[in-house]
Amino acid sequence: TREIFRNWEFTRLFGELQGKMGNAEICFDISRKVHPALLEALLEPDPLAEVDQKPRSPQFWMFKAPIYRRLFRGSGGERYPLFHGPGRSAINCLLIESDVDGIVPSIKEAAGTSLKLRALPNVPREAEWLEQFLTEIKPVFGLGEIRRINQQAAQKAGVSMQDLVKQTLLGQTEWHLVHYVGHCHYDVIQNTGFVFFPAKPFVEPTDLAEFSTWLTKTRFVYLSGCDSSEEDFVFELARNSVPAVFGFRWRIEDDLAVEYTKSFYTILFEQTKS
Repeated sequence: TREIFRNWEFTRLFGELQGKMGNAEICFDISRKVHPALLEALLEPDPLAEVDQKPRSPQFWMFKAPIYRRLFRGSGGERYPLFHGPGRSAINCLLIESDVDGIVPSIKEAAGTSLKLRALPNVPREAEWLEQFLTEIKPVFGLGEIRRINQQAAQKAGVSMQDLVKQTLLGQTEWHLVHYVGHCHYDVIQNTGFVFFPAKPFVEPTDLAEFSTWLTKTRFVYLSGCDSSEEDFVFELARNSVPAVFGFRWRIEDDLAVEYTKSFYTILFEQTKS
């Protein structure tokens, strides 16, 4: 914080830039070892508080301007984010509704017991809302195909949910926006992230190293699940050239996740397009 934001000349210039442009952003171009730092939670410096010593409520920089991280991977093949790049085609949207709970024998918790995933009753509601929202704005924003896949669709196709997701992502359609809603888990012992799909008799985990290779054309991935911005999630997706990913750094409440999704996509399409 001191090195970046107690540089008063930078603070002054950034304030002027915001005043002129109104949409200034801060981007940290970082290495893997810096990634776990909570850069979004940096406090705004307050020179007046240092002068008069009066207690003040500090402001977070993330409330003043968008703060995001860019991971330089040095990989080839430019893949532009959703609203950028030359000759942009209509945005195809894939919604993965993974309503799953139960035991995952292959993944152990810190106590040595098998991972147990809690029920997420709002998963279908979130996927249904997003499908309806994107359908409503489709003619306005020139969206392409909008498809929602879940366990019912997998059963109808006679395949597992995991296979349906893989086949869909690797099929003929280029899925530019992929929204996964369900369980995400970061295994600190294996340093590996997982997403999960319904299966019998147990839940089927898919590690990020495999899942991210299915996202061959994806421009934006929204992972609506706990711990979905932990290190392995971010770096595996970056390694496979996904240019933008959104996730959460901690456990999230099921009902609030739905409300956040509504707010995020409404602002993304109807206000910022950024």
